[in-house]
Amino acid sequence: MRRYALALGMVGLLTFSDVQAQPIPAYLIPNPIAVALSVGQWLIKDSRKVYYVQVKSTAATPALARAEGFRLAVSQAIGTLVLAESEVKNNELIRKDIIQYSSGYVEDFKVLQEIQAEDGVQVVMDVWVSDSKIADRLLFVSEDKATVNGVKASAQYQTLLDEKNNGDKLITAVLNDFPARAFDVSIGKTQWRTVGRSLEIYVPISISWDEAYINALYEVLMATRDGNNSLDQRYGKKYPSVVMIKGKKNFFKAYAAYSDSHKLGLIEDLIVSSNPMVFVQIKGNGSEKIYSQCLKLEHMRGGFYGDSTVFGQYGADNYEIPQGQFFAISPPDASIGIYGDYKLSKEIRLIIEGQTAIVDQMKTIEVRIIKSKECI
Repeated sequence: MRRYALALGMVGLLTFSDVQAQPIPAYLIPNPIAVALSVGQWLIKDSRKVYYVQVKSTAATPALARAEGFRLAVSQAIGTLVLAESEVKNNELIRKDIIQYSSGYVEDFKVLQEIQAEDGVQVVMDVWVSDSKIADRLLFVSEDKATVNGVKASAQYQTLLDEKNNGDKLITAVLNDFPARAFDVSIGKTQWRTVGRSLEIYVPISISWDEAYINALYEVLMATRDGNNSLDQRYGKKYPSVVMIKGKKNFFKAYAAYSDSHKLGLIEDLIVSSNPMVFVQIKGNGSEKIYSQCLKLEHMRGGFYGDSTVFGQYGADNYEIPQGQFFAISPPDASIGIYGDYKLSKEIRLIIEGQTAIVDQMKTIEVRIIKSKECI
């Protein structure tokens, strides 16, 4: 089984760096049940910067019609990142999901018209949208001590929840491909020698992050973060969860801060807790599997052993003690760090004792990174 994740574009804001900006294909766009009646514009409302647009939407109920109008307004204000995630099994497409994400929420709205139409309830609204990238949101203040505008509070809360939940889906879609598609593994010239009555095979390997994968992970973290990329995100000064990520070719770090710990938990569960291992497999004639072994790497255990120098280099391992890592829990500047620029060169030793049949049949060696639960 193999999964595929592809970013198709952020309308007005960003695209995955390995995918050129392009219009969203027509088959990904839902039926047009909400349209903008005015040209949207950014303005100041109650001392806050908001995006104003007038929309018309139609749905089965007034609540659904308002929700569609809100979705359109947020998308127009902030842009929408669209990700198509497919799952293929035995060369057959068994699942295809479309995830749409916008980092905004409805600040305020006013229903101008609500009428019964042939295809449902039609609503015309003025909608004001705010960007969600602020640390603490005071969503609603009642007009006096005795009244609460529940409809307005619900709109703010629901659109904010939609933003967070869709952001979770976006991150999960990329993390689900870890570690199978996250790393590039290359093999050098294999050597062997006899030690006593055993055969020792030495396999030099090089492991690095796959550039397309680390770019995709970078993009979704930057798109879904609550705070801007500034120094106040570091060391947990302002946000309870801070993810540091460094690109494969970047000298500088980037930070994604979150006002809750849910996205951090996703990263810890799907990356750190997967306990990645090196899977070595020897194949014989006809590609049959004749020998396999799983090996743990301290560089993928979540410990912090150091950062790259100003020249972008990590030190060589010192007597099996790592001088760098692919990811780490609680590095000095974040809750979790992802070091896309780290590369490991290592020699694997395989010991084969008294199995001459295996030696005689050996043809190819395969090395890949898998989750520990897949090692059998």
